[in-house]
Amino acid sequence: MAKQKKVMESEIIADDITRDCNSFEAWFIENGKLVAWGCVAIIVAVAVVFSVVQFRKSSQTKAHNTLASAVTEQQILDALKQYPDGPVAAEARYRLAGLYIKAQNNKAAVEQLALVAADKHALAFTKGRAILDAGYLYENDGKTKEALAQYEKAASDLSLSEDARLEGYYAAGRMQLVLKDVAKARAAFKQAVNVTARTQSAFFWSSQAQAALNRLPAEPAPAK
Repeated sequence: MAKQKKVMESEIIADDITRDCNSFEAWFIENGKLVAWGCVAIIVAVAVVFSVVQFRKSSQTKAHNTLASAVTEQQILDALKQYPDGPVAAEARYRLAGLYIKAQNNKAAVEQLALVAADKHALAFTKGRAILDAGYLYENDGKTKEALAQYEKAASDLSLSEDARLEGYYAAGRMQLVLKDVAKARAAFKQAVNVTARTQSAFFWSSQAQAALNRLPAEPAPAK
């Protein structure tokens, strides 16, 4: 009788944990969609504003002027044929990706973002945004594993800013939850929390990760 009671209690606890996980996953998936769509919505704005700033800082060479003055898709493509290398070219590709996103051509946008991420001349900020933005596009297309790979890539790249890496850890944790791996999600969130944030953006992503950890079911006690 005592053994049967113990089994019933274990089943009740397991059911409670399952309900907690399901409730959390439902909340987090919905919240994650809002985060991802919000990030995609600002890609175009970031691409334009940051590119303009960088172009203004660049010396007024013919290559810079040609790339800076390119506005349409065809103009940017033509400019990149003439001047395919250098940080300003990477900025132009990032801006081109923004145009593709605006046209709802995510495949073409991801291709350009991949070129930016692989460009050794790309500025750290642009490289980080290219990796993360590709992840958001994959996520919104329902390609969870591809999105996770991008987020983990950003999180592990020490050449990127703290902001980008913490955003990567937080986003990776979200994807692990979608894949129903709570342990890996918790580990990713902890990576974003266990730092001393030095910028407002880094503090934001660290806070998001802490909020996610607070909503996770209690961590299982270590086996004795």
